[in-house]
Amino acid sequence: MRIKIKKCLLTALGGLMVGSCTVLILAPANLAPGGISGLSVIINHIYKIPIWFTIMLANIPIFILGYFCYGNEYIFLSFVGMLSSSLASFIFSHVPNNSCPSHDLMLFSVIGGTIMGFGTGTAIKHQGGTGGTDIIAKFLNKRIKNLSLGRASLLINFVIIGLNGIVMQKLEIILYSCVSLFAQSKVIDMLNEGVDYAKIAFIISEENEKISNFIINELHRGVTALDGNSMYTRDKKIVLMSVIKKNQINKLKNYIKTTDINAFVILSDSREVLGRGFKLETLKTDFRIN
Repeated sequence: MRIKIKKCLLTALGGLMVGSCTVLILAPANLAPGGISGLSVIINHIYKIPIWFTIMLANIPIFILGYFCYGNEYIFLSFVGMLSSSLASFIFSHVPNNSCPSHDLMLFSVIGGTIMGFGTGTAIKHQGGTGGTDIIAKFLNKRIKNLSLGRASLLINFVIIGLNGIVMQKLEIILYSCVSLFAQSKVIDMLNEGVDYAKIAFIISEENEKISNFIINELHRGVTALDGNSMYTRDKKIVLMSVIKKNQINKLKNYIKTTDINAFVILSDSREVLGRGFKLETLKTDFRIN
């Protein structure tokens, strides 16, 4: 129960960020970076219909569709996100002097996209959403072969951005909306895929014992020995694999250089690492939720 309440509150927080950003930043600058929020900005510009009303009205058929296609928990949390987004739009639309105070569209597109990304990403991270096109994208992903979720979402958003450009009759509006959409997607990825980057090191060396001892005793990291066979020399090799934090990479490389100048080292990026020594608490939390 405590976890469900936490999910609801954080999803609601994400919706509040989306709604307030749409009214205070994106709409005054005539930017519509996709989604139902972007569509509401377009309708508001043409017919002067309140943004909060369009968000709620447009989501009714979408939630009916989602109810028959997805789990009740996801739809409920998305409803919470949509409701809080509409509430924030309603409240902030009555704020005096909420018109665009600047003509710097780049500033508005980057800041607006960033805040939208934090709002949407927070809701998605807790198995919810803010309603709208993410439900449609999931539906299309299931129904159309070879259409990924990311492509479906991108396709819908580009249609809305293009429509906004036609309505505003300005090419720069399309371009700045694309900038805002890019910033939004990057922040969503950051929140849901993590920013705790690490390096995976694969090491082939004749000094396996020395290098593994250094990693364990000096860097305080684990090492796994993998059996490898060279297809060129047909020799059997031991391949050391270790996940190293970014600030430890230079120490490892310098030690390998002084220990075995002929060592073969492969370093690759790891976006997120869960487990002892990295993000153990996150791993425990994920298992508890499921």
